[in-house]
Amino acid sequence: MDYACAVFDDAANKYSIYLESKVAHTSGNYSGSPLRIGDSLLIGDVTLAASDGLMDEIRSLELRFDL
Repeated sequence: MDYACAVFDDAANKYSIYLESKVAHTSGNYSGSPLRIGDSLLIGDVTLAASDGLMDEIRSLELRFDL
């Protein structure tokens, strides 16, 4: 198991996601809450699954995924 960090810029409605032990990064736009429990994002061949929900003022989120 490894970890990734997702950083959200609410003012610009953008997100960036960085994998801790992989050379991988993705970014994009969202509207409203970008992730909810059970949602997942695909970065390369790694799927990130949200392990926690988001609240309106959250600025960073730890995501858990299985390699």
